[in-house]
Amino acid sequence: MAATSVQPVSLPHADSGVYHLRYMRAMLGKCAIASAYDRMSDAQKVMVLYGAKLSPHHYLRTAFNAFDDEQREQLRVTLIQLLDIAQLFKGKPIGRGDVIPLKRPVAKPLKSPASPFHYSSPKTLICQGHNDDLLADVSSVAAELAAEKALPRRRGYAKY
Repeated sequence: MAATSVQPVSLPHADSGVYHLRYMRAMLGKCAIASAYDRMSDAQKVMVLYGAKLSPHHYLRTAFNAFDDEQREQLRVTLIQLLDIAQLFKGKPIGRGDVIPLKRPVAKPLKSPASPFHYSSPKTLICQGHNDDLLADVSSVAAELAAEKALPRRRGYAKY
């Protein structure tokens, strides 16, 4: 007798592994989205539920398979939108220092007598011969702000 070789299953337009995983999930009655959704934290579920316009108060403890078809579709669309958002930020630096700029150090008095800077008081820095226009602009804006602050406030207006 001639030996016969086993031919692999070929599926058009699909990977056989993906096909078999879908088949097993169908037998278990739980899709990949349902499995992932049920493992999500409460905070993650709240984001998805808000995106799907479903009340977290009512649906936070609900398993994915307990939703009706329309709600499942809303959740599916929300997850797709979240994946799109995640793609926008993929590989981007989103550390705290990247988002919130570091505070600049406060200028301290220079001790060198050859420096063009001197202090008229501990809180103000004056540069002799440099940036006179900038100093004039800042002074005029400060005078305008002081004048606005001196105006009496009307009742009913909120303080800024």
